[in-house]
Amino acid sequence: MDFDIQQGSESALIALVKPTRADFIGDQTALYEHAIWAVTMASAKIPFAFLSEEDLTEKAERYPLLILPRVAWLDEEEVQGVERMLHAGGHLLISGGSGCCFGPLGQFSRRNANVLEKLAGVESQISSKGRSDYSQSAFLRLTREHPLTRTPYTSEGTTIPLRGEQYAIRATKAESLAQFVSSNESQEILSDALTVMETKGGRVVWFLPSVAKQFSYDNSYALRELMLRTLFFTLKGGLVNIWYWKDAARSPLVIDGDVDHPPGVDPECTKYVPAAIDTLSQASFDKYGIYVGARNLEEFPSYFPLGHEHYYNHSYSHPYSHWDERPWAALDKEEIADQIRRCNETFLRLLGRNDQGVFRLPHFQLERSTLTFQVLDDLGYVQESSVGSNYTVTAGFPFHPSKEPWAGVDDGESHFKSCLEPDKNFAVLEVPISFDPSAPDFPNGFCSYNTLWEGVRNRTASPDDYLAMIKEVIGREYRRGGLIHIFADPPDVGYGAFEDDEADYSQAVKQGIVYAKSFDDIVFMSPRELVDWWSAREKIEVYEQRITGEVWDVRLRNAVPGTTLCLKPPEGKVVREGRTGGRLINPKPFDDLLVLLPLGTVEDRVDVLITLGDK
Repeated sequence: MDFDIQQGSESALIALVKPTRADFIGDQTALYEHAIWAVTMASAKIPFAFLSEEDLTEKAERYPLLILPRVAWLDEEEVQGVERMLHAGGHLLISGGSGCCFGPLGQFSRRNANVLEKLAGVESQISSKGRSDYSQSAFLRLTREHPLTRTPYTSEGTTIPLRGEQYAIRATKAESLAQFVSSNESQEILSDALTVMETKGGRVVWFLPSVAKQFSYDNSYALRELMLRTLFFTLKGGLVNIWYWKDAARSPLVIDGDVDHPPGVDPECTKYVPAAIDTLSQASFDKYGIYVGARNLEEFPSYFPLGHEHYYNHSYSHPYSHWDERPWAALDKEEIADQIRRCNETFLRLLGRNDQGVFRLPHFQLERSTLTFQVLDDLGYVQESSVGSNYTVTAGFPFHPSKEPWAGVDDGESHFKSCLEPDKNFAVLEVPISFDPSAPDFPNGFCSYNTLWEGVRNRTASPDDYLAMIKEVIGREYRRGGLIHIFADPPDVGYGAFEDDEADYSQAVKQGIVYAKSFDDIVFMSPRELVDWWSAREKIEVYEQRITGEVWDVRLRNAVPGTTLCLKPPEGKVVREGRTGGRLINPKPFDDLLVLLPLGTVEDRVDVLITLGDK
């Protein structure tokens, strides 16, 4: 089968193998590995199918690209199925120590040499202990300038910190693109870490960084983008997924903040609400989300302009504040529900509108997040937003929090993770906050009260430094097409409006918006608008795709206005144009590999014909 041109009619060109035997013996690391690859593809809406190890014998050849995420236990017939797929021109992406064990359930044995080595052009490296492979804590250092490693956050020489043990190999016939180096100052070279080998019509990539349990605040962005880049590069044929944002926008900009305290109580959130709204209006940003502890509204209604449309629920008395000394964790389920209901009732009574089903935990008190998510689901709320983007399994893209321990491990951080099975997730959508360049280890993202070592809130940081942080957040997310989500409280956005204000941070915020406007493909969105778009996007499906000659036929269902295709053309090809419903659509290059195709006003079932040409 010629996978470069003819790719079959199934929507899923990728098969992800689940390490079911690891589940049998309790290898949670393998389950983590599989889950991260699955969630990464799902959040990017890349169609894929699941296979078990046993399926490889008969089904491997059906898919142009096969992914083995730490699938350690494979028998000879299953390996032969993988070999047949490669001989037919298929592509193989291996991660971690896949292929190092064999045997029936309950009788696993470790191979002296990894059975997949010969397919990938590598050898297991002999350790000082005499084993045919070994694991060691290491960092990943990219050593070659190559299309696979060319991401917004990586290039030749980039070092990515890793926390777990890694499987070690040595490239023989394959090309090495990265090495594991020791995590100490010497950065001693330990082994090769990322290899590529061309095959007859296909390609084999060994992505050795085991991403299981690796995603952390200091590497999640780089790892996610490197995973996606590796996936796109491994498949020589074309691949289509649904772009993250409406109408081919590169990134949305969301700005919001909280109202916790009344006038006279530092930092006087309520007092600055009108000034904050005015500051952003002067910059033509009219979508500022304000999460209001409703007791402030009840006592000081004149500080909340009725014309503003984006007030959201921040509980009634905001536990752990001036109004209520109890921490949120002290509330039981009914008390949490009462806090949320009373806030919404206060909105209806004093603002004439509801909270739009959008909520944020008071002071980001995530200790009771699971119980809070349960209450939000019971009450029909659609969004919560309290976590920093670099702490999440999606590296900053919206997700539905997991109800259960993730991949069988209860680490108490389900609010940072999501499952593929909808019934294992909460319905409420978690919208992460972009991480803070000055404090990447802060788990709640780029918050005006915390950034620059609390310098903005303490009024010791210069407005120019705050502007520099805002620009850095915008630029970092824009490079990859991510969500630009800036948390900026009213007493910081509006600071400078009163005579006794010591600095003018409002000018920094306005100049930050002007900077965002300099990119013509950043779209301004309110928190509720973002949720509505993401929820609609989740339902869009690519149910069929076929490349025949120079024509790429892609068929969708549940499409909505603004749907945009993200296309990775076959190698050596470019996207010339697209057509749907008789309309001509011009492609929009995203980077050196991907092209966006905005479909405009479409609905439900859509057939898109894409014309390819030689590069």
